[in-house]
Formats: sequence, structure tokens, C-alpha cells
Amino acid sequence: MGRDLFRRKALALFALVLAFALAPALPAEQTGARGDSSALSGPAALEDSAPPRGDPAGPGGLRVPDNPAAVVRHSRSSAPEFSLEIPDHPAIAHWEQYYARHRGPELAAALERARLFRRHIAGELHERGLPAELLALPVLESHYRVRAVSRSGAVGLWQIMINTAVPLGLRRDLWLDERRDFWLATRAALRKLEEDHRRFGSWPLALAAYNGGAGRLSRAIRAGESEDFWELRAKGLLPRETAEYVPKFYALARICSYPSRYGLLTPPGGVGTASRFRGAAPAGRSRGSASADAAPAVSWESSPLWVRIELERSVELALLSRASGVPEDLLVTANAELALGVTPPVGHRYALKVPADSQERVRAVLSDPQAELLRYQYHTVRTGDTFYGLSRHYAVAVELIQSANPAVDPRRMQLGTVLKVPVVGSAVREPPAAAPGTRVAYAGSYTVQAGDTLWGISQRYGVAAELLAAANHRDLDEVLRPGDTLRVPGSEGPREGSAQ
Repeated sequence: MGRDLFRRKALALFALVLAFALAPALPAEQTGARGDSSALSGPAALEDSAPPRGDPAGPGGLRVPDNPAAVVRHSRSSAPEFSLEIPDHPAIAHWEQYYARHRGPELAAALERARLFRRHIAGELHERGLPAELLALPVLESHYRVRAVSRSGAVGLWQIMINTAVPLGLRRDLWLDERRDFWLATRAALRKLEEDHRRFGSWPLALAAYNGGAGRLSRAIRAGESEDFWELRAKGLLPRETAEYVPKFYALARICSYPSRYGLLTPPGGVGTASRFRGAAPAGRSRGSASADAAPAVSWESSPLWVRIELERSVELALLSRASGVPEDLLVTANAELALGVTPPVGHRYALKVPADSQERVRAVLSDPQAELLRYQYHTVRTGDTFYGLSRHYAVAVELIQSANPAVDPRRMQLGTVLKVPVVGSAVREPPAAAPGTRVAYAGSYTVQAGDTLWGISQRYGVAAELLAAANHRDLDEVLRPGDTLRVPGSEGPREGSAQ
């Protein structure tokens, strides 16, 4: 502990310089009783470039608020230090050296992915008064991959299990899985961490509960008659994964707080060129062996500020991107919770996340009634058609078909009605083939009466209206004139009267 404090004070001036040279950080998702972090092979890092005014993240993505004293401890130089006490424990040193020597490229890649979410998460941490080092937790959980899925089914940046998502208020349905929503999942994950910290009274135990579950940790505490994580670990009372999870996190917190000391930052003027991961270790520790692989370049661009826009209609992200100029891959990553690349119908209440510097353009497009933000193909209603059947054939949700055809009653669809069917992605499909029917002999005849329709006559004779129209060389929506004679199934002579 003493040596670690000395190292931090020795680096204080260096950290202060970095605070003005490096930028903010980005969001993630949770794990709670989430299950398995071992499915993720290695961690990532969180550091950026010179923060724009108002950017809440400082060196290495750590939060540097307007009033730093409210969140972080200070040395005499007033440089930000760790806001978590990182023990001088052999297990932490082991994982620090392991990551430094063997996981450089993965760390650099995760650090670059984190840039998108760093600023948002740093702001959430500051708002709640939580340790800035928690920015490193999604590195351990998901490597900052918004679509990460563990072997046990945990999802998103924060690796949240479905049974944890429901009590945390995260939705999962045909349209979306909010465990992949960096905004909502970050809020849910931090709430879970806050609750665990209040319950167990320390961050090592809160992290252990996040990984292995609060119930299991409580049983270990009772069995060990101790509320000290390191003592419980030494007694072998914790699951192996949880016992290593906390040391891994602390090791990553060190590395991700000062990634440049580990060779993970591209120097100014070198953006776009891969930096070598040098396996550097903090002052006072031996330098790890150099990695044979070049680490991905870490951008010095600042972390974006995100805003949410409540939508009043469904939009396809690809079309919105074209109309607004916001890169499609950015929209897709920021709104990774969407299952179909299309936002839900209005009744679902959905807020689209866009960069703040693009929101005016996006709002202008959304408010333009002429802007095509959802493509359609057209289907002519035939016998047996239902919204459900059409949704399965055209691979689009029933609700989208309903919202595109508000005047059509799905229980009383008229034959020949033309429906608008939204096209998701590039999946334009041919109409379904007409259902094969038994051969019908149209040997009888029927004299049309006033008010007769092909639909009504077809129902009387038990034949599809399309087949009746084809047998009489007529269009399905053609108006029948009284006195006309139609061929109908049967062998009887001419019949008269309304078939309705």
C-alpha cells in the first residue's frame, strides 16, 4: 500500500500534464449475477486526447470534474490520483504483468472502442460520486464490445444476464434488447454496483458481488466470518472466477488509467499508425517483455457527447444515415440494442442516440414529412392473407405493417386492397405464391344480381376469389354488373340470385 502511494505521488506531475493532453471516455453494459467473464480473453484500455471544454474525462479517461476534490483524492501537487485504494497485492501484480506482457493489442483495441462511450460513462460516474476507475470494468467484462455475448448468455458492455435485466428495468422484446443500450445499461450497471457497495461496504466486495452474485458472496462471508475480500479469497471461500475477477479489475484499473505508460497511446501527430505495445510497467515494477505484435492505433480524437431524441415514427438507420450524413456504423453502434436496424413503432417509445454535434441535422430530417426514412414494397390482399402471415413472409414485424396501413382493419381486409409493407435492410421479397387448391370444374353458371361481388360469390361456392376471377377472365377488384353471367363450380344449369 505504501509503495503504491509513493508511486502515485511520484507520477502526480506526469498525470497533471496528461490531464491537459488527453481526452475523455465512453459507455458500457453490466453483469450483476451475470455469470461468466472468463469467456472474454483479455481486457482493454480507456484513454483519449485533449478534452474539449466541458469534457468530463481527464487523463486515461478518469473523471476530472469541475470540483475534483468532490470525487478524487489529491496529492500536494493537486494532480488527480486514483479514487480507489489499489492494494499492493501479489495477485494484482501478477495480472498487471500478465496483461502488460500478453494482452497489449487487445487492450489497445478495447481502449479505442471505449472512446465512443468514455465521456458518457465518466459523466455518469461523476454524477453518482462513484470511482472513476470503474471505467475499466467494461474492459474486463466485454472489451467494450456493445454486442458481446458470454457463454452464459450475459450481453453487452456490462455483460448483463436476462434475469438481472428485468429487475433493473431493461426491456427485451422483438424490437430491442436494452442490455446492449450503452446509455440505459450503464445506468443499470452502476445502480447495481451502488447497491452492492451499500450492502457490503467495500469496493472489492461490491465487485465480487457484481461478478458472482450477492447471495453467494453473503454465504461466503458467513462461512468465513469475515468481510474482507482478500481474507475470503485466501481461505478459498470464493468461486475461482470471482477470486481472480477483483485482482484483474484492479490491474486493469492501473493500466487503463495511464495507458500511455504501457505503450498503448499513439503519440500526437501519429494518429493512424500502429503503436508498438512495449509491455511497459509502472514505476517501481519490472518492464514486461515486448509484444511481438503491433497494437492497434489508439485515436487521439476526443470522446463524443451523446444526446437522445424521442422518435415519433419508425426509421431505418441506414436511410437516416444517408439523409443526415451521420455515419451508419456510428448510428448502428450507438443504437446496438435495435434487433432489426429499424426503430420500434411509436407506441414503444424509443429514444435514438446521436452525437450532439449532429443532432440539429438529424432533427431536421426527422421533422421532414417528405424524408423517406422507411422503405416500402406493396402487396395486394388475396384470400387467406393475414398481417401475421405477411409479416412472416416479408420478414417484418406485424406492428410495422399495422403502423404503415392505419386505415386497414386486419380482421376485415378487402380482397384487392394494396398494403404498404416496410422493407427492412435490402430484403425486398416477391409476394407469396397462391395457395395450391384442388381442381375445380367451373361447369355451372351464375347470374349476377345487384350488390354482388366476386368475394361474396366465391364464399358461397367455397372457392378462392382469385380463382373465380381467373376462371371468368376478370380482375379481382372489378365491379360486377347485374345480369352478367359467371362461370361457377358445379354442373347445374344457370342460377340466379344474390350470393351474399
